[in-house]
Amino acid sequence: MKNFVWVFVFIPLAFFFSSVQADEIPIRANVGFGLTQYNFHNAYDNKSALVYGSELSLQAVIDKDTLKKYERKVPAKFRKAAGKLDEVSVGHWAIPKSLFIHPNDGQKTAFGATWGIVPRLQVGLGFLKVGVGAGVIASYMYYHDELSQDTVHFIRPALRGGVNLSIPLFNRYLILEAGSQHDAYIPQTFFGSKSTWYVSSLYGMVHFRIPIKVKARI
Repeated sequence: MKNFVWVFVFIPLAFFFSSVQADEIPIRANVGFGLTQYNFHNAYDNKSALVYGSELSLQAVIDKDTLKKYERKVPAKFRKAAGKLDEVSVGHWAIPKSLFIHPNDGQKTAFGATWGIVPRLQVGLGFLKVGVGAGVIASYMYYHDELSQDTVHFIRPALRGGVNLSIPLFNRYLILEAGSQHDAYIPQTFFGSKSTWYVSSLYGMVHFRIPIKVKARI
């Protein structure tokens, strides 16, 4: 388990920041988007708040073939854990990971975004891939209660963990994904005496992957 956790940190750094000489590395540029439902637990004393939005994914993906090709660059104690991975995804913190888009439905209006660094690892089980991700995020959301006419500006950092399943559609460049994410924020009060700190979400996405080559030091 310890080696598996270290791979989260080592693999992206090994491919993009290591020393010696530059080499052309085949990767895939991933562009993904989909619909999400966010559940802000304890937003009210007697109920949670459901907010709809979109999940985004603009990442560089290192696939199994590339991992295998450069496995000797991975330190021996991490090599076994890295060899079990199907792919590693790395994004940029400045690109939003989630958007809150909830126009006025008569009860609430909400808009905002989430940024962060959440590396993901995937293991293949035949045509199905199981992935896990963990990292740090920060969110801003404007939330207006249409019934009480009260407004909350939710701005907090959080720890995020998530799991997902993905299936290629027709080929490996078009992928369908479904998953669940769980965020632990610094508590903030919405509309009541309880504090909101836990936000869970369910999402479905479609990914398009474009093969490219980048120069990196490995």
